[in-house]
Amino acid sequence: MSSKPAENTTLFVAVAWGGLEKIGHQIPYHCSLMEACRRNHWDFELLTSGPCSDAMLSRSVKAILPPGPPASPYTSHSWFSRLENTVEFSKILRNEIRDRLPQYSHVIVFCEQFNWRWLLPLRCAFVGIDPAHVSLGLLSRYDITVHARKIQVLKVARTAALHFILVQLLRRKIKKKLQIFADTIPLQKLALRLYRQPVYVLPIPHTRMLGSRQQFVKQNDGIRFWWPAFYPAEEKGLTLIRKWVRDAAENPSQHVEVFVPETAQLLESSLNVKVNYLPRFLERQDYLRMFQNVDVILLPFREDKYKRASSGIFVESIVHNRPVLTTAASWMGSELKRFGMEEWCFDPRERKDFNQIVSAALSVNEDDPRRQKLVAHFREFHNEERFAGILLNAFTPPMPQ
Repeated sequence: MSSKPAENTTLFVAVAWGGLEKIGHQIPYHCSLMEACRRNHWDFELLTSGPCSDAMLSRSVKAILPPGPPASPYTSHSWFSRLENTVEFSKILRNEIRDRLPQYSHVIVFCEQFNWRWLLPLRCAFVGIDPAHVSLGLLSRYDITVHARKIQVLKVARTAALHFILVQLLRRKIKKKLQIFADTIPLQKLALRLYRQPVYVLPIPHTRMLGSRQQFVKQNDGIRFWWPAFYPAEEKGLTLIRKWVRDAAENPSQHVEVFVPETAQLLESSLNVKVNYLPRFLERQDYLRMFQNVDVILLPFREDKYKRASSGIFVESIVHNRPVLTTAASWMGSELKRFGMEEWCFDPRERKDFNQIVSAALSVNEDDPRRQKLVAHFREFHNEERFAGILLNAFTPPMPQ
């Protein structure tokens, strides 16, 4: 039987198995998570598999986890190697919790990889742990019912059932002190149906701008577009981007600049279209400056992949008050339509000319009341202060039953 911790403090343990990629939002997200813990007067610790390139965040990193996520179908490792990793992960996390419990009155374990390949080792990690002073938070950021090619009913049902069983086993072990989070309302509704317990909607927190609220500075008489795909792929709209570049080239009266990642294979620059290739990784300051240097941000993401899933770049674009072009049937499109901003949405099945779509998007000026309400709402909700408040509410005793 464990003794009561001497200190009345909380430790927030974030789990990022597989390391922190410089590309994407992993580092900014965990920096915001660290800031939220500071606001809540919690100690912060980040468990990962490798070093962190951010100087401030690296102070809280413990690179003690085995490399790679468990049982990943995308790796060449044998199933035995994956099983070894799973067992090692469970042992390391269990030992870390045990070591910390005598020092803290409350230990919160937070994991954003909401997948049965993570839930299983998480459940094993809590074997032999006294749940009296431990909570667990799971963040659902992806739709587990979506598959790369097509939705297979039996596979979806099996996956959903497996997730439900593992979540219930975790809840039973830690005396129902399990909190589930989502970062969109559609994912919240899905999680409510699957797990039958309250689900909190978390903001996208990494929305700090460069200095004060900067105004967009027009660079020239042309139009500048940015396709901020960290990795160019079909689900990010690669084919559509290629088509749009061709459409723009057919309108010689309009000068266009397009910024794309260096790994994107697009058409070469033409007389009126200049294609600029950006490094695959941009420093955070350079990344944020891109919002001030372009007219329209292109987010033609596949609607099946993003019907419920969030997009950090979309939220950052709206917070920076930049026009976007995104798929109407995606979560991004549904957010825009809530504020009557249909001009920033398009239906890829309609096969409209790119120049028509752009003209509609640019017709919404900054003084349009709909745009002002959209930007104000996103700035009010998607920030570190709101992020910290929701976490504090979720994990402050007495825990919701």
